[in-house]
Amino acid sequence: SAGTSDWHAGELPNPKSIAVMNKNGIDITYQQSRPVKPADLQYFDIIYCMDAANYSNILAMAKTEEEKQKVRLILNEVNPDQNNAVPDPYGMSEEHYQGVYDMLDVATDRIIERLTKE
Repeated sequence: SAGTSDWHAGELPNPKSIAVMNKNGIDITYQQSRPVKPADLQYFDIIYCMDAANYSNILAMAKTEEEKQKVRLILNEVNPDQNNAVPDPYGMSEEHYQGVYDMLDVATDRIIERLTKE
């Protein structure tokens, strides 16, 4: 997990995120946030963004057309070209965090399906 600012760099996930992930069999207890770096566009094959602001910020880091093609909105995997944002559940109930998990679970399943066909 990486963001386009360093506001939470080095911090552990929100306790509600940890709880929801644990309920779904994933341990992120010691995951730490870090900012996206321009080098990430060279290193990673795809960089998924949660919303338009992050998409624009990461796209601005791209130096080549090839790097720009790596930047995508994650919910477009479920609803192509709709450019929907993943809602930020910060400050909301654990149920909201579960809802975000459910959205991302569907999107990541679609990514896996697509990549296993390619």
